[in-house]
Amino acid sequence: MGLILIILAKGSSGHKMKFITHLGFYLSLAAALIFAIVFFMDVFPLTLK
Repeated sequence: MGLILIILAKGSSGHKMKFITHLGFYLSLAAALIFAIVFFMDVFPLTLK
């Protein structure tokens, strides 16, 4: 994922703001995913056994 973002950044240096917006979107998406995993691990500890 990170490599793809780097390639996109180098390929479209003229669209830096667009890249930063997409980067922030992916970072928030990843943060939400991690939060969901931690949330489920806390709420449903029995599923890990």
